Amino acid sequence: MSERREYRQGRYVYLLDDNDHTAWIKQGHIGRCKTYRIPSSMNIEGLPYTITSVELGAFKCQRTLQHLIFPDTIEYIDEDEFSHLPNLRSVYIGKGVQYLNNWHFRCCPKLHTITIDKHNPYLKVQDGLVLTHDGTTLLRSLFRRRELIIPEGVKRVEKVAFWYDDKLESITFPSSLREIGDSSFSDIPNLKKVVIPEELENLSDVNDVIKSYSIFVK
Repeated sequence: MSERREYRQGRYVYLLDDNDHTAWIKQGHIGRCKTYRIPSSMNIEGLPYTITSVELGAFKCQRTLQHLIFPDTIEYIDEDEFSHLPNLRSVYIGKGVQYLNNWHFRCCPKLHTITIDKHNPYLKVQDGLVLTHDGTTLLRSLFRRRELIIPEGVKRVEKVAFWYDDKLESITFPSSLREIGDSSFSDIPNLKKVVIPEELENLSDVNDVIKSYSIFVK
């Protein structure tokens, strides 16, 4: 990987790769906008650069931001980049973003809508859950819920997917499940019930979740 140089333009600071003409946003500015679209490109010294990433610390806590849009060029979003946004209501993800988890947009109490472009080959939304496009990995929920039914076909629950979900009371696992990531179901104070199919009774990951909460399984 080639070394990137820092470049300042107005209130933005970029990290530039002069070989492939891509840029990462190191520092940005939203101001008091209610709707903000991450820029997809910019001109540097007369040459176009495609913006592909938003880095940690680029945007500080924004109290007025309500709607956030990621263009198709963005491939990577730092996990702690857009967190603690008290009025964020919706996020649109273009077809380039490759990964999301529960740390993305954490502590955004009003966020209930994450729309993923239908042409995104990496991610999809199904029944209020964010999954990998092939449906084999559950990444996170769009909102806190009392009952979680993990769809058949999911083989893995990603790390911290439901970490500290104080609303969740019931989990139903699918027979296809094979792995639960670290802290996927940690610190769920109101969890009362776990439903597992017979095929999973000997799966250590599921049993670890059950034992950690002393749950009666039905």
